[in-house]
Amino acid sequence: MKVIDLENIIAGKFGVVHKSVGVLLHDSGFMRYKKLTAENYNYWWYEVSDKSKMNKRNFTYEWSDMEQTRKFHLLKVLLPLHSINENIHTILNNALNLISALHDGTNINSGQYCFKEVFDMYYSGRNKENKQLTLF
Repeated sequence: MKVIDLENIIAGKFGVVHKSVGVLLHDSGFMRYKKLTAENYNYWWYEVSDKSKMNKRNFTYEWSDMEQTRKFHLLKVLLPLHSINENIHTILNNALNLISALHDGTNINSGQYCFKEVFDMYYSGRNKENKQLTLF
């Protein structure tokens, strides 16, 4: 699972993305399965009549039944700051920590907003484009 899988999901190229990525995004709250019910909550990625014959490596849901949540839009913002061959868990972890920091308020010791501190911790050295310096 790589960051390029997220780019393919955004571009709508679902055929090249393994369905386990969708399960990961669902379980971490970045995507939602539209057909989720109380009956299929524990095995929504399987479509079998006999639950005893489930194969955990066989993901049978359709990508058209998945929808992006508000958290997914943060991934779109963070995507240019990551390499396409980087592990997808890195960007997901960073995004979840940034979302958590949104609710922390201000750091009493530094006086800075916690979201800014966490963002700087992860991305201060990852500028992708050069900036032209100005004198005035």
